[in-house]
Amino acid sequence: METLWLWLYLYLYVLISFMQCPTVFSLINNNTSVNHLCREYESQLLLQLKQQLFPLYPDAYYKTKYWKGSRDCCEWDGVTCDYFTGHVIALDLRLSPLIGNLKSNSSLFHLNHLRKLNLADIDFSGSTLASEFGRLNALTHLDLSFTNFGGEIPMEFYHLSNLLSLDLSNLFSSGPQIGCDVKMLFGNMTRLRVLLLRNQHVSNSELPINTSSFLTNLDLGFTGLRGELPATLFEKPNLQILRLNNNSDLEGSLPKSLNRSNVNSIQGLDLSGTSISGTLPHSIGLMTNLNYINLSGCRFSGPIPESIGNITPLSYLFLRGNHLNGQLPDAVGGLPHLAHLDLSYNSIVGQLPDAVGGLPRLAHLDLSFNSFVGQIPSSLTNMSRLEYLDISSNAFTGPLPSAAGHGLQKLLYMDLSNNSIQGMIPSWLFSLPSLWKLALSSNRLTGRIGRLNSNTLAYLDLRSNVLNIKLEFVYNLSSIEHLLISHNTVTEHDGDIVNVTFPYLETLEMSSCQIKEFPNFLRSNILNLFSLDLSNNSIHGPIPSWFTSNLSETLSYLDLSANFFTSYPGYLYWKDLWFLDLHSNSLRGTFPPFICNMSLLSILNLSHNKLSGNIPECLPNSTNIEVLDLRRNEFHGKIPTTIGAISYLANLGLNGNHLQGPLPPSLGNCTHLEVLDLGNNIIQDTFPWWLHTLHQLKILILKSNSFHGSITPPISNNSLTNLQILDLSYNNFTGLLPEKLFASLEAIKNLSQASPDEGLYMGSGQYEYSVTVSVKGKYVEFTRVLKIFTTIDLSSNNFIGSIPDSLSNLTSLRLLNLSHNSIHGSIPPALGRMTNLEQLDLSSNQLSRGIPQTLTSLTFLVALNLSHNYLIGPIPQANQFLTFSNESYAGNSGLCGAPLTRSCGDEREPPSAGDFEEDEDDGFMMGFTWKAVVMGYGCGILLGFILGNVMISIQKPTWLARFVYVEAAIILNKRNKRRRLVQGRS
Repeated sequence: METLWLWLYLYLYVLISFMQCPTVFSLINNNTSVNHLCREYESQLLLQLKQQLFPLYPDAYYKTKYWKGSRDCCEWDGVTCDYFTGHVIALDLRLSPLIGNLKSNSSLFHLNHLRKLNLADIDFSGSTLASEFGRLNALTHLDLSFTNFGGEIPMEFYHLSNLLSLDLSNLFSSGPQIGCDVKMLFGNMTRLRVLLLRNQHVSNSELPINTSSFLTNLDLGFTGLRGELPATLFEKPNLQILRLNNNSDLEGSLPKSLNRSNVNSIQGLDLSGTSISGTLPHSIGLMTNLNYINLSGCRFSGPIPESIGNITPLSYLFLRGNHLNGQLPDAVGGLPHLAHLDLSYNSIVGQLPDAVGGLPRLAHLDLSFNSFVGQIPSSLTNMSRLEYLDISSNAFTGPLPSAAGHGLQKLLYMDLSNNSIQGMIPSWLFSLPSLWKLALSSNRLTGRIGRLNSNTLAYLDLRSNVLNIKLEFVYNLSSIEHLLISHNTVTEHDGDIVNVTFPYLETLEMSSCQIKEFPNFLRSNILNLFSLDLSNNSIHGPIPSWFTSNLSETLSYLDLSANFFTSYPGYLYWKDLWFLDLHSNSLRGTFPPFICNMSLLSILNLSHNKLSGNIPECLPNSTNIEVLDLRRNEFHGKIPTTIGAISYLANLGLNGNHLQGPLPPSLGNCTHLEVLDLGNNIIQDTFPWWLHTLHQLKILILKSNSFHGSITPPISNNSLTNLQILDLSYNNFTGLLPEKLFASLEAIKNLSQASPDEGLYMGSGQYEYSVTVSVKGKYVEFTRVLKIFTTIDLSSNNFIGSIPDSLSNLTSLRLLNLSHNSIHGSIPPALGRMTNLEQLDLSSNQLSRGIPQTLTSLTFLVALNLSHNYLIGPIPQANQFLTFSNESYAGNSGLCGAPLTRSCGDEREPPSAGDFEEDEDDGFMMGFTWKAVVMGYGCGILLGFILGNVMISIQKPTWLARFVYVEAAIILNKRNKRRRLVQGRS
């Protein structure tokens, strides 16, 4: 009984003591407003903060939504309190769709006991990062990532010396980026363990050598770091994650020697997108705890070290886009946890080791754009977890494995294109149960392909092989979305009844398949077809009306070029069409009227047909047209002035029609114009002075028209700066060579090489420009124009005067043709500075004196024509001049030396009739040849004098008349001197 009373006494004592402690009592009695654990004033501060942040989506959940003063703030979502003091010590509002403006007087900065603050993903609308953050000096963890602040980081911010973790990733707003002084940050925050500044501009761009020794996670990707990679980073004993990626000016190399104990903790290494170079050192194998390596897009060279096999935990290895060479080490096949291997865009050679096929966890394998050779190892077909396989653009040969093992059941993506794989396609390849994409294009595959069965295959690319494909093979591909079989032989039996639909088909490419009629299955309703290419086949007759009505209204891309179509249907129903190519057919009739109703049309090519009539005025209704190619038709009349209202027009091709009249000045409004090809028409005009407004113009072709007058437009300094191809040949231009025009051609003065990433050819990815230019005296059509191609052709006009020295400033010029004019004087020695010149034609002019020795500097010159001038002296005997034949110098009786038979030591002989004879193909003497002059000498002095006077009086030919005037003046001058000398002696 006494024991019972003793226990009761102890119970009452503990209960009274417990109730006398307000803090603990509040833990069990926090339903009352008086005894909340949270301090009242801090609760009010949080409620004020709630008023400063507004939900982006009122119906969505956000952490401040249920903050109410009637409840203990320690129970609010995102709020953590100290259970002994009641102070708010942590505030986590991440992932809340909130927006607001955090001003310097915000109640947040009065929560002085905060240790952890996470405001990630709140939109602060570009408001300035307040200096009051420096008052929260108890903070150990601060996350302001993706908060859309603006301004600069205040100095007070760097006083948060107790921080262990700081995340300012993607802190900047759409305005000026906030600069973070990394050197000051590391100098003050010496206890930092985690520093994440991803996509945050740093004002002190060099990474300091001395950083916190406690660092475990450092992310400075996309920060603008430059300078050398400090080797001391790899001496941090606690460092686990190091990300310095996408800092293109960060240089240096990986340390060749490392302390195993220091690097043993590193688990993730990302230096991709930097300029770090050198070889991959053997020491990388000492990082035996690495799980993730990304060194893509750097400048590493040499082989992959065998020591990579020591990193057994490695799951992800990215070495894409370097200069690695040598063979792939077998050690890679011994990484048991490797799930993702990307070695694409390198120069790795040799055979693919069989051991790669034995990687038990590999799900992603990309070896594309290397130089692997030999057969594809059959071990790849046993990989049970492989989902992605890309070994395209290598030099693999031989047949595909004839049988598959039990692997590849999860394979979704397979790309073997651009190799030299031979033989037939094995049947197992089409029966993989999960395969979504199969690309086998640009190989040497042969054999016949019959009907296939697949419920998963959506993308099939068999282009550019030697396959014989029966169209029925596609009938059971119920999930097909993209079918690409161009450049093979396709057959379809006449009379096939096809009651199939393709509900998902978006792309069909059957170019160059030797088909003679439309595929039968197109008669079915193709509901979602987006792109159709049947170009370069042998389909004859009119385009049938069923073809235009059965296909989906969503059709956006149609290419029926290079067939034998004779007419088009009366109307096309494809309101979404933006690409229409019907070039190189036999279409007759007038311009298709339905074109004007296609408001989305961007590229229209009707060239190389037999269309006639006038070009309609309604074209501006298609306001988005960028390419209008009507070349090689039979259009006549004037060019519509309304074309100038097509604001996005970039390529206008009207070459080879019967267009006449002057050019409409409204074309000067097409400020996006890059190609203006009006050659081979009957246009009568002076040089279009409004060209100076077309600052984007790259190609200008006015050849073979009736342009006349001198070229003296008001060319400003920034006019035609992008022009690379200029052809004014076969017109009636007169006056001096357009020196002012030459001076404005900035692109030809210093044309930089095109980056492969930007494309090698002029035009967009959907439509590459084409042009016809004179090369070695013959017209050649370039279906694609290299971005580095440049030419100036002013031949067959009536230009006079001398060649200006300033022409030599066009140092990127490739072809120069000034032939068949009346240019006199000497060849400027300065032309030797045009070191990219490949063709130079100055023939059929009145050039005199010698050939400058400086022209031997033109080491790329492959074609030279100086014939039919008055050149004298020795032919240079060096470099390319040793390769030219007699034809390059014909009609210059004063020249000597190889390749001519006349030696420079020979006594000069009077010119023979053959030396002056015109080439029958040249036609540059305008109906008057040297034969007439010789005839004059043969018939007597009187007759020759009479003929000469007639020639001079009618000024035909003009260059010869000038020559006679000059020679006569010289003779008279000599006679006068002799007469004065005789008179003086007497």
